[in-house]
Amino acid sequence: DLGRPVALRLFEGAALGAAAQSRFGAEARAIAQLDHAHLVKIYDFGACQDGRLYYAMELLHGESLDKRLQREGKLPLAAVVDLVSQACSALEAAHAAGVIHRDVKPANLFVTADGALKVLDFGVAKAGPEALEAPADCMLLVGTPEYMAPEQAGGEALPVSDVYALASVVYELVTGNLPFTGEGPLAILAQK
Repeated sequence: DLGRPVALRLFEGAALGAAAQSRFGAEARAIAQLDHAHLVKIYDFGACQDGRLYYAMELLHGESLDKRLQREGKLPLAAVVDLVSQACSALEAAHAAGVIHRDVKPANLFVTADGALKVLDFGVAKAGPEALEAPADCMLLVGTPEYMAPEQAGGEALPVSDVYALASVVYELVTGNLPFTGEGPLAILAQK
């Protein structure tokens, strides 16, 4: 209705249940309050008529770091330092606001056409005071094992988990290889 071009991110909300949908809304509101040059801007969230949840975000032009890695292989050190500095600044702002990303990886780091880095995809982020609480009744693996900190694999959502993930990204950007690989998530996490 506002005539603003946006990118839409859809989630299967109908299968989540009321409590999970409520958490999604609370986290979306917290993330939408973040205002930083290197964090994607979220304009709206809600539920489609079929129950799927969505974020409406700023539309970016450029490519994710995973696409750039596929195209170029490892990146020059000066470029890595510049991009990671921008990501650190964005994560620092998110952490100061009580938001933990929980899935920092090259696919969620986007380089715009003018060279600015944007941290994307807060779909599994934790926000607010509950962000620092471990789940009491189950172990739920949230994030991407190749970049996941040992604490996060144990069920904790901590700001240092995002720092660990970003360090894994740095390793991949500089060497062209993942720091840990294996036959499935548990084999990868067992190496950490």
